[in-house]
Amino acid sequence: RNAEKLAELTASDGVAVRALDPLCPTTTVEDGEAFVSELEGWLSLRSTMDASDCLVSELMESQFSRMRELAKAPAEALQTFWYPFVQHKGLGEDQVSVIDSKDGHGFWALDRQGGSLVRKFDGSASWWTQGPDLTMQVEMAKRLSYAAARYGHVLFPNNVHEPVLGCTRGLLSGPGSGWARRVFYSDNGSTAVEVALKMAFRTHLISKHGEGCLGEGLDFDPGKVAVVTQRNAYHGDTLACMNAAERSIFNGPAQFPWNEERCVAVQPAYLRQSGGVWSITLPDGREVATPFKSTQDLFDVDVREFFHGEDDCTEGGGGGGGEGGGSDNGGGPDLRKL
Repeated sequence: RNAEKLAELTASDGVAVRALDPLCPTTTVEDGEAFVSELEGWLSLRSTMDASDCLVSELMESQFSRMRELAKAPAEALQTFWYPFVQHKGLGEDQVSVIDSKDGHGFWALDRQGGSLVRKFDGSASWWTQGPDLTMQVEMAKRLSYAAARYGHVLFPNNVHEPVLGCTRGLLSGPGSGWARRVFYSDNGSTAVEVALKMAFRTHLISKHGEGCLGEGLDFDPGKVAVVTQRNAYHGDTLACMNAAERSIFNGPAQFPWNEERCVAVQPAYLRQSGGVWSITLPDGREVATPFKSTQDLFDVDVREFFHGEDDCTEGGGGGGGEGGGSDNGGGPDLRKL
C-alpha cells in the first residue's frame, strides 16, 4: 500500500515508484551468520532480483537521458535566450556553462568533454552579491518555503506581515544602525538606483522649497540636473539608470537611442594597501598616505572628515564637503543604498 500511495503523490512529477517484496526478518545483526544467511536468501529471490535489475536499469537510463539533455542545453540556449550583460557576437556553445546544481560558493557544471559533472567555484560571487554558504542556503530554503506556504504571493504596498517586519528590524539595527530610519525594498539593483534618484530629486526640492513642495509651477530646468557618477560606471538597464551613466557599449546609440547623458562622470580615487599601510591613489596618479588602520576607519565619516580638515590632500585646502544628504543640513535625510 505504501508503494501505491507514493506513486499517486509523485505521478505529477514524473517520478516512478518501484516496490520490492518486503523482508520480514526473524533474526537481527546480533545473530551473526543467521542474519547474513537470511538476508542473502531474500536478495537471491527471483522477485527481488528482477525488481532490483529493473531499478538499476531505470536509474542508469534516467541519468544518461539527463546528461544528454544537459549536453544539448548550450545550443538551445544560444538559439532562444537573450542574455543580459553579454555581447552575443562570437559567443559559442563552449562559452556557455551548464549548471546542474549549486551549493555554498560553488556549483556543479557539465564537463562536455568527459560527460560528467564537475565542481566549479563561483568566482563572480553570484554577480555583485556574496553567495551564502551551504548551511545558510538550507536555512534560507526552509524560511522561503515556509513563507511561500503561509503567504503565497503578497503585494507589498499598504500591507505588512511578520517576515518583512523582521527583515526590516534586522536591516535597521544592523547595516542601518545609527543613520537609517526606513527601508525601501527593491527586487534588483537597477530599480534600486531609480528609487535612489527619485529620493535625491525629492530631497533637492524639499531642501529648496519646503516639505509641501510637489514641484508644480516651479521654474525647473531638467537639463540642468545631473548626477555625479563614476567613470565607466554601469547602474542597470532601466532608462534613468542609463541616463545617469556616461555612454558606453551598454547605453550607446545602438543600445539606447533615447539616451541623454545626465551625469558628471568623475574618475574616483582608489584605496590601496601595501606592506600593511593604506594609501589613496588620486586620479592624477599621486599617492597620498593615510592614517587609516583599516577599511572600517576609512568608511567612518567622522574620522575621514577630521583627516580631510587637518591635512587636506587637494590643493587650496578647505574642508567642507559633507558625505550623504545629512552632513550639511544639520541632520537631514541621509540616503544610502545597501
